[in-house]
Amino acid sequence: MPNVQLYDQVADAVSPALRQIVPDTQADDALSADDEFAAEALESGPLDAALATPAQGPLLEHRLRITGTRPMTFTGRHVAMATGWNNTVPRWYEINLYESESGDIVCDVRLFGKSPDHHDLYRVGTEADWSSAVRWLESYNPAHDLSCDIAVDDESLSAAEIALQGISLRQEVFELRNQYDSLVGDLLYQLKQH
Repeated sequence: MPNVQLYDQVADAVSPALRQIVPDTQADDALSADDEFAAEALESGPLDAALATPAQGPLLEHRLRITGTRPMTFTGRHVAMATGWNNTVPRWYEINLYESESGDIVCDVRLFGKSPDHHDLYRVGTEADWSSAVRWLESYNPAHDLSCDIAVDDESLSAAEIALQGISLRQEVFELRNQYDSLVGDLLYQLKQH
């Protein structure tokens, strides 16, 4: 068995036990460093004003995968990127923002996973301006990206077992939403720095 697979199995088995032993040091209402940067970026003025000048870099042909439909092809500039990948997460988001040659903003949201049965997801939204693009990113719901494989019609499972599976799914949704929200905050900070 390769070391990476062994590490992932051990991490998956140990993580829930560690969460019970080690309390979360960050209070729910406290802002993380990424959240503070995002709040500061939003307080400093409208995003459209910050991006009044065109994105730097060459115009290139981009081809984006979209789950369930044909790829999207356009000419434009890559403006910003944020990724939630690290060695400890089973799934992670990557968000890319582009400004097309016509001035449209293209939001590219990708969900990747380490599990062999995970299918990567590719979502793309095209908006007319930066304010609409930010609203699209903020309204994106990561919960729609998780499949629910709770076997509610399996009569051999007790109600408690089904409830535990539901709690586990709820924790997955919580972790994905936190990761996604952090990435959106990071992107907003990057955009304000241009």
